[in-house]
Amino acid sequence: MKISSLNRAIINSMLSTGTVIECKEGYMLVPQRSLSEPSITISIPSDIAVGEPAIITITASDPGTIIMYINQEYVGSSEDSATYTYEYTPEDSFTVEAFYNGGNGISAHTSSEVDLSYAVQSLYPQRAKYNPVFQEYLYDQGIASNPGYTTMEEASTLETITIDAFQGNTSLTHMDELRHFTNVTSIEDRAFEGCTGLTSITIPNSVTSIGTGAFYGCTGLTSITIPNSVTSIGDDAFYGCTGLTNVTIPNSVTSIEDRAFSACTGLTSVTIPNSVTSIEDRAFSACTGLTSVTIPNSVTIIGTRAFEDCTGLTSVTIGNSVTSIGDDAFYGCTGLTSVTIPNSVTIIGTRAFGFCSGLTSITIGNGVAGMGESVFLGCVELSSIYSYPSVPPNTSEGDPFTVGQDITIYVPIGSGTDYRNVMYWSNYNIVETDLP
Repeated sequence: MKISSLNRAIINSMLSTGTVIECKEGYMLVPQRSLSEPSITISIPSDIAVGEPAIITITASDPGTIIMYINQEYVGSSEDSATYTYEYTPEDSFTVEAFYNGGNGISAHTSSEVDLSYAVQSLYPQRAKYNPVFQEYLYDQGIASNPGYTTMEEASTLETITIDAFQGNTSLTHMDELRHFTNVTSIEDRAFEGCTGLTSITIPNSVTSIGTGAFYGCTGLTSITIPNSVTSIGDDAFYGCTGLTNVTIPNSVTSIEDRAFSACTGLTSVTIPNSVTSIEDRAFSACTGLTSVTIPNSVTIIGTRAFEDCTGLTSVTIGNSVTSIGDDAFYGCTGLTSVTIPNSVTIIGTRAFGFCSGLTSITIGNGVAGMGESVFLGCVELSSIYSYPSVPPNTSEGDPFTVGQDITIYVPIGSGTDYRNVMYWSNYNIVETDLP
């Protein structure tokens, strides 16, 4: 077949399919084209974020013409190249489209969507500032022009992490970026409640208060840095943070509020500074992994059920400024074998050591003036009490012992008669001795 009789469309078809026309005298050879299926890819950095420039790269399988669009707007192209790069600073979520033309009708197309509006992802803590709830807060405060966008500089003017700001955000894994919010003075109620994926957080040095339930139920939290600027840790602040293994409370904190660390079952050690004056109700209740605790001399009050059901607790040192031990304070601490109550204590509350079934001996300081009912209820191993007050502590509220077994009570020389003449004390073997 002569070339003059070939239709141009047929030649193009032969080119595109790689057809060979053999060469003979008077004929034309149409060379075979080795054509593979063209491809094109878009590479976008994994940590791309609003307001931060990043390089987007388009790569084609063969050199040709590459054309790039962002949000359906033309941004640039390259000729006779297999790659094209473009620096882009996003202001919101966006879509990239790439077109490739290799000639003779050979083309390819692909697109990629980038969503910068969703909640914080595990690898990119800087995206905390794009959390929708947080955006809305910024918008309400007039910090951002709209809920969809704010810069780190704008967010750094915050003075509070507001109520419920990240509540229930299970995608959040760490919040090191919080340290950039250098003007934040308060983490408010329930700010991070239920963030079960959160493993660590760095609180800025500017923060002075951690609100009620701020980290309630953050079961994945394994470490937290509380700066010296913090003066108060609110009710339920770390309730149920079962992944926490140790906590250092800074020496600026004066009170550990109700249930602040309750049910932190993984907690094995806690450092309470000399600045703390009160450990409130159930502050460490059900911390079953806690093995020892030292209550500093600054503390005056151990609240109701403060260490209730801390079954792993084998050692407790009570500071010599504590004046009252609340009801059920150490109830159910089955690992305790001995306890010394300092001279500063005047009142031991009802069931304070109830069902401390491993308790064998207890020393009562000479300042104790009264004891509640059933202080030692269920202490089935208790055999020795060393009572230093020369005047028997008042037991008018009811029998503080109710133990059901023989107990020897060692009292100061010369006070044995007084003890034997007082109800409940008289039920046990009173021995006068020169107490150490």
